[in-house]
Amino acid sequence: MGGLSVLAMPRAILGFLRITRWHPLTTLLVKANFDAAYRWRSHSSCSGVVVRDVQGQVLGACTRIHGQVSLAFSVEALAVFLVLEFTWDLGLSRVVFEGDSLHVIRKLNSTQVGGSEIRALIKEGRL
Repeated sequence: MGGLSVLAMPRAILGFLRITRWHPLTTLLVKANFDAAYRWRSHSSCSGVVVRDVQGQVLGACTRIHGQVSLAFSVEALAVFLVLEFTWDLGLSRVVFEGDSLHVIRKLNSTQVGGSEIRALIKEGRL
């Protein structure tokens, strides 16, 4: 947060901020963590995935660089598609997905047909 003073933040925000660490699973599933970064000047992004088993051992990891990405929303959508594609390629069927793409997940789960940026990207063949 650089030079920002955490003490000057309202209590509601302080209660929301917390340090989160990776925790191993307690069931016979695997966990796929994913994230993305975006460079607005070059309209490029990078998505990354790490898949771990119950003991925390890495089963696989991958990154992908994406060019010509015009929306920050698209970056998160690309990360979701990468994690789905990667776990499918590994032959995994019982996966817990963990990322910070709540907006994308809500869009994917939405039953509304019109106006979704993610559906437009799929239609254009960009996802």
